[in-house]
Amino acid sequence: MKIIAHRANLGGPDPTKENSPDQIDLCIKLEYDVEIDLRFSPLNKTFILGHDKGEYSVTLDWLKERKEKLWIHCKDILALHQMTKHSGFNYFWHHKDDHTLTSSGIIWSYPGKEYTCRSVIVMPEWDKNVNWEKLKRSNCYGLCTDYPEKMR
Repeated sequence: MKIIAHRANLGGPDPTKENSPDQIDLCIKLEYDVEIDLRFSPLNKTFILGHDKGEYSVTLDWLKERKEKLWIHCKDILALHQMTKHSGFNYFWHHKDDHTLTSSGIIWSYPGKEYTCRSVIVMPEWDKNVNWEKLKRSNCYGLCTDYPEKMR
């Protein structure tokens, strides 16, 4: 099962580190996949990391070097459009859909929704009664969480 660090968090939400290139690299070094929030600025043709707003500029080469470990959440239509131009990236866009399909054919399942062996269960901790031990044994493709260290 893949363990995906949501916004590069390791031990819970940390807005001061979320989506930062250094934190993403730390997660990858610790052998986690990482869900990142990506935007695209047409003014300077730059990719920008950040959930509510763009905070960290990165290059396409930076993304390419890490693409095997990234789950790219396109936060605007321009980022989604840019991702369609480049092969090998795993990206998706969603709003409040129960499920969405990533470019690599994996189902991204909203918290609390049903899942299959081809699904990533997103943010299981939003369920106050989450059973981490049971999750470790679940038949899913992966988990995206702010608490990846709990899954080890």
